Amino acid sequence: MVGRISPILLLLGFGMAACGEQVLVTEVAADCGNGKLEYGEDCDDGNETTTDDCTNDCRLARCGDAVTRAVDTPDAPEAEECDDGNSNDSDGCTNGCRRARCGDGFLRSDTAEGELDFEACDDGNDREDDHCLNNCVVARCGDGQLHRGFEECDDGNDSDADACTQTCALARCGDGLLQEGEACDDGNTEDSDACLGTCLTARCGDGVRRQDLAAGEVGYEDCDDGNEVNGDSCKNDCTRNRCGDGVVGPGEGCDDGNDDAGDACADCRPTRCGDGQRQGQEECDDGDVRDDNGCTTRCALARCGDGIRRQDLAPEDEGYEECDDGDGVNQNLCTNTCALAQCGDGIRSILEECDDGNNEDGDGCSNECQRARCGDGIVQAGEGCDDGDRIDNNACTNACLVARCGDGLTRGDIAPGEGGYEACDDGNRVDRDNCTNACLAPRCGDGIHAFHEACDDGNDVDDDDCSNACEAARCGDAIVQGGEGCDDGNRINEDDCTNACQQARCGDGYVQIDVEACDDGNADEGDACLTNCLVARCGDGEVQVGVEACDDANVVETDACRSNCVAAECGDGIIHEGVEACDDANGLQTDACLNDCSEARCGDGFVHDRVEACDDENGVDDDECSNDCRRPNTGDSQNSAGVSCKLIHEEHPELASGLFWVDPDEGDHGNAMQVYCDMTTDDGGWMLLANRMPFSDNSGMSDLDVGAGGYNQRDDNFNLDVRPFYPAATQVLFAAAFGGTRCNDSPITCYSEALRVTLDPDPDKTYSSVCDQASVARNSVKLLGTNSSSSQSAYLCRDSLGWGNCGGQICHYGSHGHDSAGDGNWSQNSTAELHVPSRHSNYDDHPWCRSCYGGRQSICCHQNESGQSPVFTIWLR
Repeated sequence: MVGRISPILLLLGFGMAACGEQVLVTEVAADCGNGKLEYGEDCDDGNETTTDDCTNDCRLARCGDAVTRAVDTPDAPEAEECDDGNSNDSDGCTNGCRRARCGDGFLRSDTAEGELDFEACDDGNDREDDHCLNNCVVARCGDGQLHRGFEECDDGNDSDADACTQTCALARCGDGLLQEGEACDDGNTEDSDACLGTCLTARCGDGVRRQDLAAGEVGYEDCDDGNEVNGDSCKNDCTRNRCGDGVVGPGEGCDDGNDDAGDACADCRPTRCGDGQRQGQEECDDGDVRDDNGCTTRCALARCGDGIRRQDLAPEDEGYEECDDGDGVNQNLCTNTCALAQCGDGIRSILEECDDGNNEDGDGCSNECQRARCGDGIVQAGEGCDDGDRIDNNACTNACLVARCGDGLTRGDIAPGEGGYEACDDGNRVDRDNCTNACLAPRCGDGIHAFHEACDDGNDVDDDDCSNACEAARCGDAIVQGGEGCDDGNRINEDDCTNACQQARCGDGYVQIDVEACDDGNADEGDACLTNCLVARCGDGEVQVGVEACDDANVVETDACRSNCVAAECGDGIIHEGVEACDDANGLQTDACLNDCSEARCGDGFVHDRVEACDDENGVDDDECSNDCRRPNTGDSQNSAGVSCKLIHEEHPELASGLFWVDPDEGDHGNAMQVYCDMTTDDGGWMLLANRMPFSDNSGMSDLDVGAGGYNQRDDNFNLDVRPFYPAATQVLFAAAFGGTRCNDSPITCYSEALRVTLDPDPDKTYSSVCDQASVARNSVKLLGTNSSSSQSAYLCRDSLGWGNCGGQICHYGSHGHDSAGDGNWSQNSTAELHVPSRHSNYDDHPWCRSCYGGRQSICCHQNESGQSPVFTIWLR
């Protein structure tokens, strides 16, 4: 007997334990085979017999458990002949635990043709006249079994010479098989060929004209009236009687067989015919010229077959003719008796299948001259009925058989409750399928164990082995059986009754809704569910294996275990107290906190962005990086002057905007000057070139005019002296700065890669245009400078020859004061102008000026009417 572990609640303590006293929950093993019904067992009979009602694993025996049950009564419903444990009805053991047999209605698929117990079909009935024989062989013609509705006969042989042909049809004239008593049988019912429909050989005189031969062929018939009278319309040699053949036929007064018009008979008419006197060969002579009375114009008495229909008689008169085609053919619309062909006259016309000339409907030829057949409404021999309709589900089937339960046709002409009513009819003898052998739909409680039912005991007792729903008693059927602590009939494990039909408890592995947060059925405190059925969480003081690295049950973030139960580490963004100096969690080595959580310092080998210019960590003070982490030419003194703000910014991107020393000549720094550098705007590196200044100070600005915010801004007129910034060596640099200008709006700023100019006009002041016709730049704007003209002024221009004094040529660049003596002193009267290319071809559209002199190669500047200039700044890099 196999033991099985199941949880059992044991309450250990005082028998009368008060509320609040401790209850110990533990688990014990249910011992299958001890004869006691314990938790998790369906049954326990205490024996080791596998074939009784209780299996060795303490489960109720059932059909389909792969154990063949042994019972005292073999015919009992619970008795099993076999049990293969599968749900396949097509093998040697059916789902009802019965051995497969021919006739059980289940077609076996586990045997091949030629093997023992092979079935080609199995319709579950005992009829031999349907498509499947009782030996489970498919019915076929020649098997010796008559299959009504499909076969007329079946003699089990392959002879065509007896009364039953190889096609299982009764031998008959017209089947194409020459049988005893037949002269011929060409397989059709035509009378006009060499073999008559009566299976007699066609001959002249049989009364049927052959139509399968052409004139001149042996056996050809022009007519055939079936008599031996040579003087009628059809002679005995089956040729038509005609004038001149020497035989006096119908309508001929004479026939001498010649063409002599001078003898007594000419054109089959006596020579004196028509004189009203009967004489010689004349049968009559009425002296008129009418052919349709009793005497023809050839002096012959009118008679049937002369081809002339008499008009002088009434239907009741003797000799009256309905028709007269004179052709001697009896099977057309006019018979040889000069009567119109009709069904029942005994002559089969071209429109009839048969004509036996009687009024018997059941003799094979109906009164409508149609051959007898099933469905003609006439009960013939071999038919159980014949209602003449095409309805198959009434009292008479379309096979002319009386309807019966089991014929495979569900009757629709009977209402429920009436005798013979059928709810279904599957044509087999299987009682357990969708249709019972009583032709009723299976229902629970009818006592028949249908295929879809686990059982059917036919009673109304709900708590026995078979419920009133025809289900085998089981846990979950909402009926409390022996060994069940409860049974709520649902499939919900999370309510107070589990699907094992036991009362729910903490530790049973099922989460009870609104009672437990979790239940994993074990006693492990290190998993996701604690033993008190609460969900493990960070902060509960228990380290959840595989989920938490630690759990110190506090919310302190700076100790070894963070409040999210992750172990503290460098890079987590939280400074571990007493362990880390900093922790910015960004992975950068160039900020104030290194990746090892130590603070950045000069000499650590990492360049502190915007703080250090370099950091070589070598302790050598006179190399490219000093020990204070700075590089030469930083612009912080005259001796370390840089070439320009741009180059200082490129080499020391960490430096902020402010005052710097620059030396464009890159000499001994004797000519170095202090300027203001913008290290942030538009990628940085901009040098403040000019802004508003005193107009009266023609000597230019001194170094003392430079302040932390750039040059001092004044509200009066201005003049620009650019001497401190542009010695001869940098003139081209200055001039080249004006190419490719771009502009934006308010305050108006135009800039290129090297020049940025901002104009911020005062909205409360009015500016006028002062124009210079001698301007050298079309499509440019003169932003600042005087309007005076001086021979000492010069323009730096670019033409195809390079840079030089190009006079009045078109220039897109600026000009500056001229050093006429070459001694470095610039004239006080020199023109200081700055021209910036414009994106506007029409000066009227330019935001900085208005049209001057019609906009014709003029340069405009803004100047206050009262001598005030707009606020502006000029930057260069």
